[in-house]
Amino acid sequence: MGPEELGSVYESLLELVPELQGLGSAATARLAFVGDDDSPGASARGNTRKLTGSYYTPDSLVQELIKSALEPVIARTLAAHPQQPVQALLALSVCDPACGSGHFLLSAARRLADEVAQQRAAAEREGGAPAPADYRHALRDVVGRCVYGVDKNPMAIELARTALWLEAYTPDRPLTFLDHHLRVGDALLGVLDPAVLEHGIPDEAYTALSGDDKAVAAALKKQNKADLKSWRRIAGGDLLTDAALAARAAGVEGLDDDTPAHLAAKREAWAKAQADAQRSSFARLADACVAAFLAPKLAGAGNTVPLSSTLWGVMSGQPAQRQVETAAEALCRRHGVFHWWLAFPQVAARGGFDVMLGNPPWEQLQLSEEEFFASRAPSVAALAGDKRKRAIAELELTAPWLWHAFHAAKRQYDAANVFFRAGGRPRHPGIAACFAHQALGRVRERRRAAGRVQRLAAGTAARRAVRRGLDDGRSGRSRAPFAFAA
Repeated sequence: MGPEELGSVYESLLELVPELQGLGSAATARLAFVGDDDSPGASARGNTRKLTGSYYTPDSLVQELIKSALEPVIARTLAAHPQQPVQALLALSVCDPACGSGHFLLSAARRLADEVAQQRAAAEREGGAPAPADYRHALRDVVGRCVYGVDKNPMAIELARTALWLEAYTPDRPLTFLDHHLRVGDALLGVLDPAVLEHGIPDEAYTALSGDDKAVAAALKKQNKADLKSWRRIAGGDLLTDAALAARAAGVEGLDDDTPAHLAAKREAWAKAQADAQRSSFARLADACVAAFLAPKLAGAGNTVPLSSTLWGVMSGQPAQRQVETAAEALCRRHGVFHWWLAFPQVAARGGFDVMLGNPPWEQLQLSEEEFFASRAPSVAALAGDKRKRAIAELELTAPWLWHAFHAAKRQYDAANVFFRAGGRPRHPGIAACFAHQALGRVRERRRAAGRVQRLAAGTAARRAVRRGLDDGRSGRSRAPFAFAA
């Protein structure tokens, strides 16, 4: 089994939901999976795969995208740097914002390693034919320097790391350090451009959603409006530039990991850089901004919901609002909020990634009742229409924990939709369009990003959705560069 086939196994595992069955007696008790009992309405499918957007991409599509997107970048790089081709190739950055088990990253790394090995061999020996050892060392260098991946599922990142390690293993060196390039988080939920924070928190953040207290939400919105009136008179300029973040990240990039001691030193340096980044003003501001959308607006919780005054307090160096900031950070960690340039400031300093590769999930930004209850209450999932809605309402009395879990999940989807709309993103709920739109904000040249992302759309409806997302970005209708990834 090749490393990329881990993705197919991973997707299959996400369909399985463990369940204790036959607990009536010791003789029948067993650990099984939902649907194994063949009961009416039972389903073997959970919704983990859909919630995490985890779908395995066939290799034929991957190779086509490598050919159409990465190959031209390699050719331009070699043409622009004839004297130092290897250094130029290893300076490229290739990212998959929904990387899953790393199928796209593996293919991109192999293609880049082929070119690096050939260029090195041509410079080092007559004839220029790379040996197998040359290719493996080139692959290790490419994996450690050029590939970046993000996924909201921690297991997917572990599988991607394992796949890259298996592919790039060399007997004479330790496994390369990848923690700084493979990150867990929701690529669609976070702040992309720090400049958006200079305008305060939009009033839309205080929209009453499922389970919110409308009076509390209205009071918070009123207070935020008052904050913004003052904000427009005192805020301005680029208050958020922090070159130190990029310098520290670039310093980690420059460390080698060719020996166990060097690997340990690089891991320690990265941990320190991460701790500094999380304490930075950018992190505090970005977390507060996103948390304002995610925080439940309930009686007694008003003191922990960030307002525009919270951002101004951080910008102006006022004493920290510890209760608000602690709650905001915890909320963002729970929802997997991912601030792109806080995670990869060294890439931001260079103007963005050179190539964005991936096959974004073709899902709608709405919670499916059937899929939610398929693994938790199959009898509810089997109902339809008003019958299912009545059954869900009855859960408040019969199974309050499940009722609260459902409404918490529904609120998370609703909050994300409000967040996207407040950022001027595509006005339809497709995840793929949000990915496509954000590709334009994370690569160096927007025109090439548009063409590459459009090629991802397999069907007519999907292609139209992607084009609408790209057109919104090109037309200037995006008024706030929030990070929704591509």
